[in-house]
Amino acid sequence: MSFLPPPAPGTGPYPGPRPVAHDPLAVALGNASLLGLGYLMMRRWKTAVANWLVTATLVVLAVVLRELWCELAIAGLWVLVTVHGWFLARAQPWQAAVRRKRLIALGVTVPILLVVGLLRFDASRIDGSVTGAREAGDCGA
Repeated sequence: MSFLPPPAPGTGPYPGPRPVAHDPLAVALGNASLLGLGYLMMRRWKTAVANWLVTATLVVLAVVLRELWCELAIAGLWVLVTVHGWFLARAQPWQAAVRRKRLIALGVTVPILLVVGLLRFDASRIDGSVTGAREAGDCGA
């Protein structure tokens, strides 16, 4: 039991201002965009840049190589950064969910996931029609 007054803000185990609590759901949704939005919310600049580099590399590989493992690697990265953002934010104390941050993260993530899904569907449809035309011997189609 200590009879000393509590430390003043900016002193104690955290030099400078006290750490800001982050909403785990907002951070996870932001990271689900694969743009590192959750890391940016937490002001983890180096982690966000690393996320951008890995994501860009995997997207370029997926476009160039057109292999299944590239798409699986992107899906794995998506799961990894989403879960990582959740646990990073949970490690910090937080009181209440911030609705605005959740809506921003959701507003960025949902359109990106829809576009990626639609592009993947369209590519699969085109690949199917090309394969069908080749099998039929109709190279003009």
